[in-house]
Amino acid sequence: MTEIGSRKTRRAPQKTRRKRKSPLGAFLLMGMFFVMLFVGFKIADSMFAPVTANPIVDEDEETIEPNSKDPINILVIGTDERDNEPTRSDTLILASLYPET
Repeated sequence: MTEIGSRKTRRAPQKTRRKRKSPLGAFLLMGMFFVMLFVGFKIADSMFAPVTANPIVDEDEETIEPNSKDPINILVIGTDERDNEPTRSDTLILASLYPET
């Protein structure tokens, strides 16, 4: 009854060998994780760093004649400045003056 095509022929179970995990692979994986974590913290730190205000002084200011026929645009920006908080703009007003109307 040990014929090749017979259902009664059984094979002995084969032992499976487990692969050993390389400590070098685990070390490289952890190293890559910590490098990516460090880069992420540096990017986040640079994005949330406080911004210092540098006032712009323009010495070549152009005076506008009151009797000019050209339209004049004036932008008014108000800032909100509180203790222990960053400065934010809280008001934006664009005024367009047309002398002909």
